[in-house]
Amino acid sequence: MNIVAFGAGGVGGYFGGRLALSGEDVTFVARGAHLNAIREKGLRIARSEGDLLINPAQVTDDVTTLSPPDYLLFAVKLQDTEAVAEACRPIVGPNTTVVSLQNGVEAVDILSSTFGPDKVLAGMVGVATYISEPGVVTQTGAFHFMAIGEQDGTRSDRAVALEQACKKAGLKVKRHLAEVHLPVGVEQHDRTDAVAQWAAADNAGNARPVPGLHGRSRRGRPRQGRQPARRRRR
Repeated sequence: MNIVAFGAGGVGGYFGGRLALSGEDVTFVARGAHLNAIREKGLRIARSEGDLLINPAQVTDDVTTLSPPDYLLFAVKLQDTEAVAEACRPIVGPNTTVVSLQNGVEAVDILSSTFGPDKVLAGMVGVATYISEPGVVTQTGAFHFMAIGEQDGTRSDRAVALEQACKKAGLKVKRHLAEVHLPVGVEQHDRTDAVAQWAAADNAGNARPVPGLHGRSRRGRPRQGRQPARRRRR
């Protein structure tokens, strides 16, 4: 299976790295110091249960040098999605499936408008990771999951094939997040709340904050295990 992971940070680096270690043909798209470090020393995933090293790692900053993959994983910030999608047009071939790992319906809509809805799978991931230094993605806690599905909720051969590859890589794969009652297609604010709830439970007692999971949702509910301030009785 040929996979391009656009974004080699906390999400793309972690999930793409696990797939690469399991034998899948994964190419990362990165830039700057992170790109250079991966080229020189490989991509390291630092974990409490033991580090993982992808070395050599296939990495580039120029997607035009790549052939159309079987799967193109989008793991970039929402505000970069449209520009990155345009840059990826040359490598999205007739047999390429685009997968959003960005935890938001907005990203899926942007990708669908660029490539066509029939080319795009919706995805949801949860993992407490961040780039701790160039070439290193650090995971805090063992918490992680991935959910993949067609936008209309149906099952498909392409979704099942990617799920099986992820399971082979030792990743926790879910089609529906039964624990929080959220299928793949729910709204972004509910999905990001779910990720925060899972991470908070997994990292309970961990003194280090989980990057990217702080703040509040659009509904104003606290994340990362934070409790609303109690009013003092007068």
